[in-house]
Amino acid sequence: MISGLASSIWAADYPERDIKVIVPWAPGGGSDLDTRVMCKYMAGYLKISMVVVNMPGAGATIGIKSLMKSPPDGYTIGSGISAKI
Repeated sequence: MISGLASSIWAADYPERDIKVIVPWAPGGGSDLDTRVMCKYMAGYLKISMVVVNMPGAGATIGIKSLMKSPPDGYTIGSGISAKI
């Protein structure tokens, strides 16, 4: 699912532009599909586009590093999975 958004980003003028959602897994997998469904509903609620970008490889490291390098402004968010072991 999409990672939680910090409450501080919910300013009156947010969002002003599209939101990029990084999925660190290959297209077509469970995490990708869950993210796309969630983005569809969030985009309708926020009245903006949410662009899903798959960045698979190196055990999700490529996508996570890209997310870490993005500005902390709420316009690039990440998607991940959580599992009980």
